[in-house]
Amino acid sequence: MALCLAAVAALAQPPRTVVVAVDDAHPPYAYAQNNQAAGAYVEVLGAAMRELPGWRLKLVLRPWARALQEAQQGRVDAFLPPYREVNRDWVTVFAGPLHTEEVVLSCAARVRIGPASHWPEDFAGLRIGTTRAYLLSHELSAAIGSAHVKHREYRQGRDALAALAHDEIDCYGNDALDIEHSYSAALADQHWAARMPGRLEAPFLLSSQKAYLGISTQSLAQRPELADFVEALNARLAQMRASGEIKRLMAEALASRK
Repeated sequence: MALCLAAVAALAQPPRTVVVAVDDAHPPYAYAQNNQAAGAYVEVLGAAMRELPGWRLKLVLRPWARALQEAQQGRVDAFLPPYREVNRDWVTVFAGPLHTEEVVLSCAARVRIGPASHWPEDFAGLRIGTTRAYLLSHELSAAIGSAHVKHREYRQGRDALAALAHDEIDCYGNDALDIEHSYSAALADQHWAARMPGRLEAPFLLSSQKAYLGISTQSLAQRPELADFVEALNARLAQMRASGEIKRLMAEALASRK
């Protein structure tokens, strides 16, 4: 009887809240829509959380650079969606992966770069644009660090695409679907359409990166129970992955953005 009462009492406890800083400009995976977090990763996490009654997510939209800063300082519990392969030694635990993104370089026709190009020799001296605070791959980070390529950062994908059209950069590096969706959205906007390239050339595939939900060392020190949350979330995501639910949700979310 005592055990039953304890179980009932545990179920009656309000769910514990996990505050997640979500990238506000990484479509179609995570982005702002009517001041709310939206995107394929938000859909996947929402489905997973419905089976974790002891926890709830509070999603707060942030520019990616700010999301990283707040996560590192422990001002939020978690952040979405970091790449595990990128070296951020202040990230302690990860939940996922949610999806594998293809990191590509979309280049202007004038530089004659495409799917058959060779990295890094064909890219020497080129100006590569990325969105702010993104470390897209070890390959690109190393090329930037050695000054093999020149690097410029932009707030959003449409800013980088406009720079590509106006010869401010030679290539724009990001996830392939992010570039496609940023381009389509800009073409549908009267203010931005005229600033876009006439078309996007076939991109060069640089690498693949798995996306996760991450928790920093500082956040975990402040809330050790977050380790239990990640364990429960990873178990649920594994079930969804095995059943094909993540694949289905990703397909549905991406199709809705077309």
